[in-house]
Amino acid sequence: MPATIEAKPARRKFLDAEADDALIDLVEQVVASKRDGYERDIDERLQGIRNWATQRFAATDKRQKLILRKFNNGLQQVANELKLHLTQALAEAEVKNEQRFGGIEVKSAERQAGLMKWMITFFVGLLFTLAGLMFAFLQLLGKP
Repeated sequence: MPATIEAKPARRKFLDAEADDALIDLVEQVVASKRDGYERDIDERLQGIRNWATQRFAATDKRQKLILRKFNNGLQQVANELKLHLTQALAEAEVKNEQRFGGIEVKSAERQAGLMKWMITFFVGLLFTLAGLMFAFLQLLGKP
């Protein structure tokens, strides 16, 4: 808001009304130009601060993106190492299980073979016993 300069009677002694008004206009123009200069200076300084803040934010964003990229790369590397480790551990476990179960299968086959041997032995024994009983029964029936 522009300040108004009033005409003072003391100035009227030295200047007539037209010169006094011209002087007042001149002073108001100087004040307005100074105010415009200050406003312009403030605007320039604010723009400088905005530019500086924008540059700092851009640099910070770059650093954060770089840090995030490094973190993601490290995380991906750890995930790959973990996958490799798990794959190796599963392969080792599979080999151990095959060895264990292979041994169990051999033992199971041996037990089954032993069971089959005894089953056949008892079956043959049962057949001979039945054949002997049948022979004895027929002998008893045949001789009255």
